[in-house]
Amino acid sequence: MPRIPKWLGDTMETVFSRMIIPVEVTGTEYLFPDLKRVIMEGDFTKARYAPGNVIEFRVTDTDFRHYTLSAFDREKGICEMLVYLHGRGVGSNWAATLKVGSRARLMGPGGKIKYKEAATRHFVFGDETSVGLMECITREAMKRGHTCYCLAELDPPHHSWTHRLGFQAVTVEKDYEPAARYAAESIAAMDAAFWQQWKDAAFYITGRAKSIQAVRRVLVQKGITLKNILTEPYWAEGKTGL
Repeated sequence: MPRIPKWLGDTMETVFSRMIIPVEVTGTEYLFPDLKRVIMEGDFTKARYAPGNVIEFRVTDTDFRHYTLSAFDREKGICEMLVYLHGRGVGSNWAATLKVGSRARLMGPGGKIKYKEAATRHFVFGDETSVGLMECITREAMKRGHTCYCLAELDPPHHSWTHRLGFQAVTVEKDYEPAARYAAESIAAMDAAFWQQWKDAAFYITGRAKSIQAVRRVLVQKGITLKNILTEPYWAEGKTGL
């Protein structure tokens, strides 16, 4: 969401008050200097959550930001998110200040991404902003006995992230122009047997808007139907607050 006037932010919190859940930070961990796990507790008994959903916080008087939940337990009243601290915006700055005892007002969960229970194979693509989704979908797939394949385009200093997080992922270098070149090449190189097995899989394509477009185009060329491709841009050049 782009920057809005304070009065409008106040109005939105009033109008959507039923969707706001007060939470308290009960744990934080720096997995890497720029990757932070935040654990929060609250009353989630009325929350409608599906793995892959995003949540939203008001991070300043005039700014709201979305984050993907990496874990959620309604009964225990616990949720987690992995935050990429890139240091280039108010959302990153806000997340960096979170510590045990910090309080926030969580809006959601919701969003375009929702784990497709009918699929037995799940393909997740994204970048540093998507590792929480990768962890979430991997956990859900393991719980259900499904298969999950993660493809992560990361800057070279971050190539060890997925190993630390404990899920398997194919890692390629991020390319800004043309967008997702190495990711697209990796997908294009997969043989016909792979696509025969994965033609009915669920594809969750997130991260940079231009990378999403490039990867979706290659998937369609491989015969994947658009109904099986779920997309949600987490960021785009020149835009704030996605």
